[in-house]
Amino acid sequence: MVRYFLPILIAFSLAVAVPVWGEDFYVDQNNPGANDRNPGSITQPWKTITKANNTLVAGDTVHIRAGTYKDATI
Repeated sequence: MVRYFLPILIAFSLAVAVPVWGEDFYVDQNNPGANDRNPGSITQPWKTITKANNTLVAGDTVHIRAGTYKDATI
């Protein structure tokens, strides 16, 4: 019985072990095109850390460009 169950268990484990990658997002208040309605890409960054805080999910990474951010987030 174990001889039949083990291969099925291994196959099932490999089938559901789907790797998940997070996305990279960018915040740059000094970029003249920055806007919280942007997609948060390197070429169209968000303007505030608050937008990043409200959007990111587990696994995502936010890159915050240098500057003094005055929005209250934390």
